[in-house]
Amino acid sequence: MQSTRDIYKSSSCQSLDELRASRLLQEDVPAMRSILWLADAASEAMPATREYAQKVERSLLDLGLQPSDFDGYRPHLNRVKPDPQYICALVNDPFFQTQTAEVATRNH
Repeated sequence: MQSTRDIYKSSSCQSLDELRASRLLQEDVPAMRSILWLADAASEAMPATREYAQKVERSLLDLGLQPSDFDGYRPHLNRVKPDPQYICALVNDPFFQTQTAEVATRNH
């Protein structure tokens, strides 16, 4: 078997400060939380994902980090109606929300 040492370089963080600024915490944890929000909106159980998310949350606490520091997209998601049909319409038609707001404004 050929070594991959020259192809793949580990990018493991060397310190807690480096970990705090890492893509793992700044992008992957917020993305995982977004997936869970979408699962809740769709009433999907996703037990393995939820179990993994709980382990990640415990790891953050074990490292002395606050999980709320990695909410990322959550403030934006909290403004979205947690309805699967609405979310699909919003994802499939980027102007859906604008059109909906215009109709609501015209009707009032």
